[in-house]
Amino acid sequence: MDLKCDICFLNFDLDAHRPKNLPCGHTICQACVENPALGKKCPTCRKAFKIRRLEDLPDSFVVIRLLEAEDAPPCKKPKLEDPELEQLKRGADAGRKMVEMLRLVVPQAVESLSRQLESSVAQLSQVEQALERRVQREAAGDVGTTSDAVEEPLQLARQLEASHRLLTSVKCTVTAEEEGGSAWTASVEPGGCGDILRLLLLQLRKDGQLGKVDDAHAVPDGTAAPYVGPPLVCTLKITDKHLDNGRLKVADILRDVLHRWAIPRRLKNLHGEGSEDLLQVMGPHLEELEFPYNWEAQPSVMEEVEKMSGLKRLDVKCVQDVDHPDLPLLLEELTVYHMTENQLRCVERMPRLRSLQVLNYLGPNLTFPPSQHGRLL
Repeated sequence: MDLKCDICFLNFDLDAHRPKNLPCGHTICQACVENPALGKKCPTCRKAFKIRRLEDLPDSFVVIRLLEAEDAPPCKKPKLEDPELEQLKRGADAGRKMVEMLRLVVPQAVESLSRQLESSVAQLSQVEQALERRVQREAAGDVGTTSDAVEEPLQLARQLEASHRLLTSVKCTVTAEEEGGSAWTASVEPGGCGDILRLLLLQLRKDGQLGKVDDAHAVPDGTAAPYVGPPLVCTLKITDKHLDNGRLKVADILRDVLHRWAIPRRLKNLHGEGSEDLLQVMGPHLEELEFPYNWEAQPSVMEEVEKMSGLKRLDVKCVQDVDHPDLPLLLEELTVYHMTENQLRCVERMPRLRSLQVLNYLGPNLTFPPSQHGRLL
């Protein structure tokens, strides 16, 4: 049985909310009797009562007997929420999470930008060397068609030019969407934070997550125009949603790719049974392929990798103590765990390789003659 005061609606108890009988016969708690807002009137029937001392009002023995029979615990007022206190608590919790995230992300961002700088320096060196050779050829009167040896520096020159245009863009606008649907937007000019933002966009461009909207696709009124042209280049990253009990849902992945009208050039975090089936379809289009370090590629997967003639970057961990096929010969960047002897011998026949990392190689020592294609990073 709930015995409550008709004024504050709190349960009667034997302490601050002790039941008191008013002269009119109604019963309220002691805390409400002491409330000066009542004006010495019964809040139920509005009859006035005069008391000099609180002790002059008798207890409601009927209610007290019922409370004692139920062994009711003293009722305490519910703790009222302090909005300022709650805001401070939420702010402190959010601040701790933000600091933890910054401590994790900032070093990664610095490392990523450092790699971007090293890569740009290496690309610039190749372009300058190609420029010097071309000037010497023209000075000697040897001007012919563009050879394969010059095509790569030309591509690097175009990339450097595009990156420079991005870094010197007049205005940079970004939009961040919250989970609830709200959005933040900013438009920054060059200098200060704007330059930092452009550096991050440069890294996104390298990762294939930043696309350019050409002027030809803009319309006079400023509204977005539908994209018309070849399929867009994109990056596909394999996550848990692409797996079913450890096996890749190849059909669903390909259906999603066709739905987005995009040809993945970069495939990251590839793992799971059926990886070779996915590579059979996507392999001819891929330029970069990355496997996670905690997953070892079987020879059947490496057989599909060997067929990828357009692959430029490969990061893989092979199964140990088994034979693996050779590697693609047009790689530019290569990282291999548990490399076999025949795979290592392929390095000598890779004319475009500029970055090599071999980990846990247990085969015999090999000696290569000086490379005729430049230095490895």
